[in-house]
Amino acid sequence: MTRRKGAAVLGAALLLALLANEFVVVGVKSAATADDGSKQTRRVRSQSAHLASLVRVVRGAVALCETFLDECWLDSGTLLGARRSGRVLRWDEDGDLGVSRAAHLKLSALSAANETIWCTAMNSTRRTPCQSLDDFLAERALRLDWTGRVEDVIARVVDPETELYVDLFVYFRYEREKPLENRFSHKVALHLTETEKVAYQGGGLVHGVFSRAWTGTCMSCKTRRKDDRKVPVFPADWIFPLRRCQIEGVSAWCPHETERVLTYMYGESFLTPPAS
Repeated sequence: MTRRKGAAVLGAALLLALLANEFVVVGVKSAATADDGSKQTRRVRSQSAHLASLVRVVRGAVALCETFLDECWLDSGTLLGARRSGRVLRWDEDGDLGVSRAAHLKLSALSAANETIWCTAMNSTRRTPCQSLDDFLAERALRLDWTGRVEDVIARVVDPETELYVDLFVYFRYEREKPLENRFSHKVALHLTETEKVAYQGGGLVHGVFSRAWTGTCMSCKTRRKDDRKVPVFPADWIFPLRRCQIEGVSAWCPHETERVLTYMYGESFLTPPAS
């Protein structure tokens, strides 16, 4: 068989495998969709390998939250998968977690210092040393990449073998009676109704920042016309206090009103998977 004919046969076999959903083409958000404008090469891997890696990195990111952070919850597509079936969406290219601004700052400090933290064991008042953040990641063969941005996706938990990752989206919440003083909040406030502004200034809203990450996916997010970027804005009691939920067999935190959050993002029919 000639080299050209062999390549043609291989290409045809690969196409049939793709059509049979045995393989998935993975192109982790290109410049057209990534808010940081990054370009990454698309690659082909088996569906089973893709799912195994995605499940592993989602479990690892949830474990990181459980160990080090107080306010960290399933978000966007990962929240949708948890609500539908307790599993990640089989066609998802990445995972999603939301973190509060306070959790973001804590994670940043832990990453910079790489110091061992102290934990209190359940049913005990004795404090014992836990792993440092670097040791925690190394034990699980994961990597924490900082995006260099202080808004939207502030960091990613990455599986180095496949480069699949979980995005950490930062959300802002303010104490009651605190004015709109943060520069991101000021930009968002320009798009709020008068009723929403009153609620926000009273500590009643939680919001992200304008990002392309929600463009084309979030149905009710507010849209900035000049660049079509979107921002989610939720009543605070839709998010807090967080509730326990399950994803891929592990316990995680979810928004207090998961159904309302998912309806806001994906519409009334969010429980119905798309036709395959």
